[in-house]
Amino acid sequence: MKPRLQLPDVTVCAADSVTPALAARALEICIDRCDFGDAALFSDVPVSGRFRHVAIERMKSLDQYSLFCLRGMPSRVETEFALVIQWDGYVVNPDAWASSFRKYDYIGGTIYPERGPPVVGNGGFSLRSRKLLDALPKLAFVPGAGEDWIISHVFKRSLEADYGIRFAPSALAERFSYEIRPPTRPTFGFHGMPNLWRHESDAEVLRIVAGGPQSWVTSKLYFLLIVRCLDNDRTLLAGSLYTMTRREQSRADIERLMALWMPADRAVAVVAALEETYANHQGQSPGA
Repeated sequence: MKPRLQLPDVTVCAADSVTPALAARALEICIDRCDFGDAALFSDVPVSGRFRHVAIERMKSLDQYSLFCLRGMPSRVETEFALVIQWDGYVVNPDAWASSFRKYDYIGGTIYPERGPPVVGNGGFSLRSRKLLDALPKLAFVPGAGEDWIISHVFKRSLEADYGIRFAPSALAERFSYEIRPPTRPTFGFHGMPNLWRHESDAEVLRIVAGGPQSWVTSKLYFLLIVRCLDNDRTLLAGSLYTMTRREQSRADIERLMALWMPADRAVAVVAALEETYANHQGQSPGA
């Protein structure tokens, strides 16, 4: 039996006030696959598990989550590194770990902004050094910007020049994790609801979705998950996910929502492909 990956200098941690039970699930998966020096869930709701629960004030917005990651989390991590995860990101391939990850102060999957070049730094599954954690509380907060964007884009040059922070190169980041574009090789971890189909069974994906807020079923990320399932021969899962949305929205409303982020004709085609599944679930024609 191959020995387990030993990461005694890493704290795996998550902060969550919306889906703490799912965040705990992600932590448990990481703990199943690696031996960490510490594990912590920062939440206003107590959840038990093989991690320490650290009580914090409820985070009511993305800005409050970002503030906590920048100013609250660093002092609560005692190891040399923090592996920051979210409910939809966790370790998937321990064998993909590379000792060279520790040479850098920040490493996460590649972010692809609408404008400008790709940026290394998705925060939903990211490794952060003690040096970076100590520097983060000194950064000015930028409302409306995610904490990972603040670190990896807004203040990247300042972090490099003023604090000696080293950001991992893109090639290494692609070995560490992925979010937007499909991986070309096994990665240590991943982030993002649209990627759940790669790592979970149909039943588990549905159980995960059922554990989240109702608003998920009309979100862009949820629709993207459905489309990826369709495109990768997970049609039964796509149909089940669509049925959860269809019970809340009309066909026309779903087409309209999808058309907000994909070509309208593509949205119509996707919905048409899923309507038969919905009809079968309902046992009758779906209607308008």
